[in-house]
Amino acid sequence: MKKGFRYRIYPNKEQCSLLEQHFGGVRFIYNQSLFIKDLMYKKFKINVSEVNLNNNLTLLKELHPWLKDLNSQSLQQANKNLLNGFKNFFEGNGAYPARKSRKNNNFSFQVPQNYQLNLTTSQIYLPKIGWMKIVLHQDFLDKEYIEKELVTKEVNGELILDQKLNRKFNILKTLTVSRTSAGRYHVSILIDDHAPEPELVEFDENTTVGIDVGIKSFAVLSTGEVIENPKFLKNSLMKLKKLQRTVSRKQKGSRNRKKAILKLARSHQLIQNQRNDFQYKISTKIISENQAVCVEDLNVKEWSRITISLGL
Repeated sequence: MKKGFRYRIYPNKEQCSLLEQHFGGVRFIYNQSLFIKDLMYKKFKINVSEVNLNNNLTLLKELHPWLKDLNSQSLQQANKNLLNGFKNFFEGNGAYPARKSRKNNNFSFQVPQNYQLNLTTSQIYLPKIGWMKIVLHQDFLDKEYIEKELVTKEVNGELILDQKLNRKFNILKTLTVSRTSAGRYHVSILIDDHAPEPELVEFDENTTVGIDVGIKSFAVLSTGEVIENPKFLKNSLMKLKKLQRTVSRKQKGSRNRKKAILKLARSHQLIQNQRNDFQYKISTKIISENQAVCVEDLNVKEWSRITISLGL
């Protein structure tokens, strides 16, 4: 069964610069490959394969030498993601792939392999970037499982888990590096522990709960419990308005404007974290106490938009 675990990392200034180069390089390759596929099909009705796109990376590296400083596997993964986008589009599961813009906060790249985790000092190694601090606030695999099932190495008395040494087990999957608009860096590790999915458990009306999503209140349960809306956005609205006015007063392109934008982004990040924490705790409580959950067949997304517009 596949699971994803997200951790915060703390790169130094030099590593931050390398991470930004990777973000830009992956976005650049994605846009270049999209242009090639569109051009070849419109002009010659030729479908460019992943092999062709990866072979084109050699030419792009000659034209743009800075690409040689980036992890080649991350660049190849950009081509793979593009083709997955086309596959989803033709299967009716997504929109036609569009160009990635820096303005849309497309700050992420993937590392398919060759990353390492120092379980003793809580550090992570990324190819072409190096070792950096990582906060492992939860275990992605049980420590006993790592010692018995995976291959580890000991360097200077420190226990290191190397993805390359465990490739044959197919447990440590792709790692994704991302940055938020508030300037925080994270890694998401995809794990496949090959454990069977849990069997279905019978349920009845005593182990089933119904949820009515509201606007004034966050939700009402069939048990009569009312979950009040914490209104994180409304409580922070005055501060956000003040920070937004500060941004608008700064000269465009100045350092002070960039600092003001960062403060505003951090405030939005705080609200997002508060919402995620609240929703996680509520959802965990509901699924821990019940075997089945029933909700109304409503357009919850549209209701959410109304809620945000009202500042709830």
